[in-house]
Amino acid sequence: MSEDTLKGGAGDTGISTCAGETIAKEPPSQPPSQPKGPGGTAIAALVLGIISFVFCGGCLTGIPAIITGAVELNAIKKGRASMEGRPLALVGLILGIVATAITLILLALAFASVIVIPIIGNNLQKTTL
Repeated sequence: MSEDTLKGGAGDTGISTCAGETIAKEPPSQPPSQPKGPGGTAIAALVLGIISFVFCGGCLTGIPAIITGAVELNAIKKGRASMEGRPLALVGLILGIVATAITLILLALAFASVIVIPIIGNNLQKTTL
């Protein structure tokens, strides 16, 4: 046996026994590595957020952007997703919140202009007559 084999050097592929047999070593176990690059959920949050903000998707794509962004940020916080997806998920979450808020404000204004303002106007005409 060579000295390199006895010390477990680079050429060592196993453990030699007295009978000359070689028993294979198990490879050292490695901890599971985090996936590289942003996750699909982070990309989905960003895409949904952009669509909701730019194309006035409002609640139809804004709420899913909020949900997917929050899910991905939670996964990143717990170490189940790559940190590279954090900016994408955060931007998607913020765009989803802003687009949903704008949509709700516009709906409230539309409701006010169609329902509330005519009622107030009719009441004002009756009191001035």
